[in-house]
Amino acid sequence: MKTEAAELAVASAASKSTYAGALSMVLGWLTSNEAAVLVGMLVGVVGLWINFYYKAKADRRAEALYQARLGGAGGLPV
Repeated sequence: MKTEAAELAVASAASKSTYAGALSMVLGWLTSNEAAVLVGMLVGVVGLWINFYYKAKADRRAEALYQARLGGAGGLPV
C-alpha cells in the first residue's frame, strides 16, 4: 500500500513537471531565450517519460488485480 501511494505521488509530480516544462518552454520562446526553451523541452520530455512509466506500471498492477478477481470469481467478470 505504501508503494502505491509513493508511486501515485511520483506520477503526480511527473505530471506537474511536464506542465512546468511546457510552461517554461513557452515562456522561454516568448523571451527568445534559447537556453530556457531547451531546458523546458528537456523537463517536458523527462516529465512525459516518467508519467508514461508510472501510468504503465499502474495499468499492469490494475490488470493483475483484475485477473486475480476474475480467477477468484469462477471466470465471471466482477
